[in-house]
Amino acid sequence: MATSSEIHLELVELSGHVVAKGAWSATLRADCLYQSAHLAKPGRRCRLLQGTQEITPFTPSAALDLSLGTCIQVVWLSSSSADTRPYSLAFVAIKANGSVVTWGEPACGGDSSAVAPLLTEGVVEVCGTAGAFAAIKLEGSVVTWGSAGHGGDSCAVCSTSDAGRCPSL
Repeated sequence: MATSSEIHLELVELSGHVVAKGAWSATLRADCLYQSAHLAKPGRRCRLLQGTQEITPFTPSAALDLSLGTCIQVVWLSSSSADTRPYSLAFVAIKANGSVVTWGEPACGGDSSAVAPLLTEGVVEVCGTAGAFAAIKLEGSVVTWGSAGHGGDSCAVCSTSDAGRCPSL
């Protein structure tokens, strides 16, 4: 049972799997949260999110919502898209606010205007191929753009509820 100088906190993956939980000191430092997450998957990079706010190792504890039953999402990251793309004619960056900016060869994903309204917030990771990108969003959805032959059109696998989110390319 947590005392008044402790808070109950859970680090949870997007899948719902609990990475760490327990009673933490009320003087919690954000870098301690990262250490706990990294113990679950050593060597993997992650981002910690509380609602729409990203928690960095330098986030002051006063900026965290440490109310009873606080849940912090752990998003595991793979290598950056720049590291995994075999040949890049287009580039993508995730901005601090979770939006995406693209540039380069339009047919290879440098033009994301067809899906731009879906990339204004909540993007946690972007993966790419030689001619397309896929953005993974906080709520679990995926947005794709670029060459259809390289994976830029995922409408064939969209669920009925996502049909309005799939642009006609």
